Amino acid sequence: MDEEFGLLDSGQVAELLGSKATNRNRAHALSKEGRILGIRRGRGILYPGFQFDKDARQVRTEITDVIAIGRDNGWQDTHLLQWFCSPNGYLDGARPVDELVDHGRLMTAARQDLAKRW
Repeated sequence: MDEEFGLLDSGQVAELLGSKATNRNRAHALSKEGRILGIRRGRGILYPGFQFDKDARQVRTEITDVIAIGRDNGWQDTHLLQWFCSPNGYLDGARPVDELVDHGRLMTAARQDLAKRW
């Protein structure tokens, strides 16, 4: 994940999103609100770069929408990150991270694959 997308610390997230100061609380707040996912590394949390539209300097709405579905169905954030980066049968073997541009297709896969199971 780090090699392919980069893992950003909270200061880098704040800077990428246009904060004038490196507001380290911004990334934490976004994660708590269910807008981005983080992964613990050592004593800190890092945020995979695929979650951000770097040109628009914002969080991708597709990420937030998938997080909502996953959390509603009991998925932990680390498992959601794995889901994004793993081949998916509902996407004909493509990884969800590679389908971010097709919101409808991604949401259909998320609703099917992240649904509660008995």
